[in-house]
Amino acid sequence: MGARRWLLGGTLALAGVLAVLVLETSPAVPPAPPPGPEQVMQGRKAFTRFRIATIEGDGTLPVRFTADDVASIAALAGRGLGVNRTAASISPQGAVGAMSIDLPAGLWLNLSARALPAESGFPPLELRAGDLVISGGAARLVVQAARQLLVWRGVPLQPIDRMVQGLDVSNSSLRLQPGPGMGQTGLVSGLIGLGGDQIDQARVQAIFCTLAQQQRTRPSTDLAVHVGRMIDATQAGTAAQAVAEHRDGLVAMALLVAGKAALRLVDSDKSPFAACPLPETRIVLAGRPDLAKHWAISAALAAVGGQRTGRLLGEWKELADSMAGGSGFSFADLAADRAGLKVGVAAVNPAQALALRADLQRRDNEGLLPRTILGLAEGMSQERFRAQYRDTDSERFAAAVAEIDRMLARGNTPGATLGTK
Repeated sequence: MGARRWLLGGTLALAGVLAVLVLETSPAVPPAPPPGPEQVMQGRKAFTRFRIATIEGDGTLPVRFTADDVASIAALAGRGLGVNRTAASISPQGAVGAMSIDLPAGLWLNLSARALPAESGFPPLELRAGDLVISGGAARLVVQAARQLLVWRGVPLQPIDRMVQGLDVSNSSLRLQPGPGMGQTGLVSGLIGLGGDQIDQARVQAIFCTLAQQQRTRPSTDLAVHVGRMIDATQAGTAAQAVAEHRDGLVAMALLVAGKAALRLVDSDKSPFAACPLPETRIVLAGRPDLAKHWAISAALAAVGGQRTGRLLGEWKELADSMAGGSGFSFADLAADRAGLKVGVAAVNPAQALALRADLQRRDNEGLLPRTILGLAEGMSQERFRAQYRDTDSERFAAAVAEIDRMLARGNTPGATLGTK
């Protein structure tokens, strides 16, 4: 008993010392406003360059990010993680990312990581948590442990020195050299799936091929028909099996409905359209193909990455559209996003998955999205959106989204009727 007490006492003492070192009474990073259209567009372009380099370049294409790219990525990543105090910067001394996390009792966890230039291999890191600083070999062990945790979660990551093979940093940009084969690691879909679970690439391919073949032999323009076919193509012996099958099935259906626009969900160098060519089709919802694509992609995103991921990506897409040359911010598109999101969330909820299957099989297009949403404002420019709603954190925008949800509930749409928020 004496040894156990000493062990318990020592553990508590160590925890107390770490708390004193790590926790602080004030945040180190100021609050960041919600990403605006410019940051959303900048972040999307940076992500696209990263995807092209890692999947198509196979270790031969370096990726260059400007200071604005880095700041935009930090802003979007922070929102995705639910942390509104994030920041990132670059200098010849390295690239720095930081965040402040609000804790109970007025305490804060201030975290930062500095990546130092490296001619080859994974760059040296300096990690900080409050007054605790970890660098050199200890920081490398932390990164390797984090990688192993992701591997255990199903993200097939390669060793860190194979994923990243160099980093060069200047005053205005950083140049990252991804390693060969990073496109096969599942990293991009892993980033999306950090809020949820991973898909089974082979199962997605099989379901997609089934849906594509049915569309070739029995073509239909109604999204509801393809939703029913997706349900028929998946299995549900148990609620747990239904959840996994729905996740893969919704991704497969998004590929059918949205084509290349849904490829971000399947992080692979092999296009799913190679084995099963995408049939020429025009699938619609509420009479419009764009609404069908919004619904299908949002459902898949919510099933893979969780409710927050699906909601934010839908809002960010509309913000990007509000810029010059875009189609404008559309609340009708956002309604289709919200309807798909609710289905995606319910589809991977073990308590709702089986009931949702039966519900979806009875639906027609009007049951998936009421045509009343066509009366919502569309084509809003960036200036008009800001004048009316300021940003996506405003009370007026929240009220507009709440009204959309009420419209969906009045239309008895799936997910909303099952209690999905």
